[in-house]
Amino acid sequence: MNRSADSNPQLPPTESSTRPGPPARDGSFSGRLKALSICDVLEFLRVLNRRGVLVLRDEGREVSVQVREGRVVRLLSNHPDGNLAGFLFCEEQISREQMETALERERNGERPARILIEAGVLTPKGLWEVLRRQAQRIINELFEWEKGEFRFHEAQEIPGGGMDLGLPILEMVGGGIRSVRNTQLFSERMPSEQAVFEATSPREAGGSLALEPHERYVQTLIDGEKSLAEVVRASEIGRAESLRVIFLLFSTGYLKMRAHQAPVTQPRDEETLPLIRRYNEMFGFLHSYLVKEVGPIGEAILSRYLLDQKKQQPALLGEQILGRDGTLDERLLQKSIRSLGNGSGADQLLDGLNELLYSELLAIRRTLGPHHEGRAVQGLRELGLQPVLHSEPAPEEAQKE
Repeated sequence: MNRSADSNPQLPPTESSTRPGPPARDGSFSGRLKALSICDVLEFLRVLNRRGVLVLRDEGREVSVQVREGRVVRLLSNHPDGNLAGFLFCEEQISREQMETALERERNGERPARILIEAGVLTPKGLWEVLRRQAQRIINELFEWEKGEFRFHEAQEIPGGGMDLGLPILEMVGGGIRSVRNTQLFSERMPSEQAVFEATSPREAGGSLALEPHERYVQTLIDGEKSLAEVVRASEIGRAESLRVIFLLFSTGYLKMRAHQAPVTQPRDEETLPLIRRYNEMFGFLHSYLVKEVGPIGEAILSRYLLDQKKQQPALLGEQILGRDGTLDERLLQKSIRSLGNGSGADQLLDGLNELLYSELLAIRRTLGPHHEGRAVQGLRELGLQPVLHSEPAPEEAQKE
């Protein structure tokens, strides 16, 4: 972060095509950015505790973010404020002459921070605060990107040394969401107006972001019963800012989406397998759709949403992992149903599969936008695949009739 654009490290380039390549054996992956999808990428790296360098590019702009143990440890940017002297000039803390002198000394091999401390521009104590502000500004700019490409290089580091920033990714994500200037993006990335959110437990949240007073206010309006539209209408801070807060709360783990289904009649035991296979067809379709649009990161995004559902439904989904085609293990599902007993297994199966289905549709909406969610739903309809929301014969039984 405190090196000039001329001294950016030459990390392995991303693919030249817009279609991301396959995941590397070392755990590296790549994909395309959509509006606000930097939030999903950073949260994915945080939740799975990945270690390496995330490189993002768009029309000549390039940012490298080194992460370790859920924290941002170094950044580099080829934007003018990616250089320490350039950042201080943008903040009007130094003159143009001071900046040019510092840049000239830096090109001769001197360290940027040391130059500015020796010149009396910064104190050692003040250096840390400047680096923190600079890092947040670079991250904030990424939240304004509506397109671009990214690649994560597993286990790599940004060369050249420098201070370990140790900034929590969760705080960086919170700051990025709070800084977004185009509030229309939140309308595009939120689920339907009828979606219902509810609070998560501290254990489910998996992190803690300090909330501001207006954010805590909106949080109190969410009770697990009001729809998104009702919460927004009840809020005193207006639609755009209310959606920003709800997106923040959802992205940082304070909220989860609650899916409502009509009461169901427990299917007969012989209908269980056809029911599972019907849903696996839908899961496979959504997996294929997302991976086609964003590349291998799509698999990681869906795995993250499955992880959330496993926390909410451990008895049904606790042993599940997504197959390479996005489907669930039908044998493990049947085993889970039998272990539930008390005649409740089939009910929980149907509710659980619907919860996961709606969660995956939300993943598509948050990653690609509502237009793609609509296209995915339409694709399911064209294939004759719909969620079971009431008592109906299983596919194989219907064919017999």
